[in-house]
Amino acid sequence: MLTPTHPSITRVSDASGFTLIETLVAMISSTVVVGALFAIFIVALHQTARTSGRVEATELGNTTMTRLVDELHSACIAREFTPIREKSNANELIFVSGVGKQAILTKAYLHKITYSTSAHTLVETTWPNVSTSSWPNFEFSESGTPTTVRIGENITLNTGAVGIFKYYGYSESPESATSTKAVSTLEQLKEGSGGLEGNAAKASAVSVNFTAGATQYRQYKPTIELSNQVTLAFTAPSAETPILQKPCE
Repeated sequence: MLTPTHPSITRVSDASGFTLIETLVAMISSTVVVGALFAIFIVALHQTARTSGRVEATELGNTTMTRLVDELHSACIAREFTPIREKSNANELIFVSGVGKQAILTKAYLHKITYSTSAHTLVETTWPNVSTSSWPNFEFSESGTPTTVRIGENITLNTGAVGIFKYYGYSESPESATSTKAVSTLEQLKEGSGGLEGNAAKASAVSVNFTAGATQYRQYKPTIELSNQVTLAFTAPSAETPILQKPCE
């Protein structure tokens, strides 16, 4: 007798899924991993912004400092010339400079660089010499139309400083080589209510000190302190006591 054939029956495997505990563990693990990745991304983003802000502050500050130093380096337009004006003070530098191919300059400029404590800017106002005056006795008139340029922004004072500019003259009694104190040929000039007043003719060096900030990323307060000093001289002073050298000698 023939036995009826039946199709083969495939065994159904276990179709059970994740348990509730396994699902919760997977969700928590995923949340921790995503949170860690997000935290790394935020930290990297903030650090990049801080670095970019500091780079920008450095570039802007160096540009401002370079302009000031270059103009001061052109201040000695003649031997024994006194480029610094008496109304100069800690936050306003007034001086004369000139640049030209000829040994005798035909044009010079009066510069007034003003620091605003409220706007945190450095603004330069420039007047050319009066056409009837000539080298080395150039004359200037502030009644004319000046050229005004903002040369620095987001500028603040260095820590503990009272101003942007300091003025120095040659010391009349420098420390000797055998002294335990540091040997210095320059000493800071005193300022009065009207600026340098009678000390302007002694000003043989100017130091510029400020803190530059970035225009962007200011929420991170990226800043850099900059300092430079320009000596107004053609040669170094002689080793004498007292030092008799004057500005632009």
